[in-house]
Amino acid sequence: MMEKNVSAISAIVTGAGSGIGKAIATKLALSGYAVLVNDLSQERAQVVVDEIRAAGGVAAAKAGDVSSEADVAAIHASAIDAHGAVGLLVNNAGYGASQPFAKMTAEHWNQMLGINLSGVFYGVSQLGWYIETFYDLIASCEELSLLFSIQQ
Repeated sequence: MMEKNVSAISAIVTGAGSGIGKAIATKLALSGYAVLVNDLSQERAQVVVDEIRAAGGVAAAKAGDVSSEADVAAIHASAIDAHGAVGLLVNNAGYGASQPFAKMTAEHWNQMLGINLSGVFYGVSQLGWYIETFYDLIASCEELSLLFSIQQ
């Protein structure tokens, strides 16, 4: 199998303003990817971008809510504007309930579905065909959050 030239590939990492998403974005950037750091908070995303740039990586920030199809389109457009073609989509943004499943409200349930399921659908449906055709690199992390919430 031929190795991919990651210096020619850009990545979008959702939910990258902290935690696992931040770690993924940082690792990708320091491995040669140009990274679009997404978070609900532009300020949190920008802090991660500043850290990546200080370490020698290439990154840009874009706030947006992955449960909004329009926001996902704007995130993708920002990545393309900043770095060109997108070759890796990491669907990391996720939401877990703060209470057991049996006590979950409809509002929390819908928010969890919007982020963990619709967010992945919007991301893959808008960029997936391109990534699958040219790079075959899509990763989704939300399923773990949804499963954990249901098992509580």
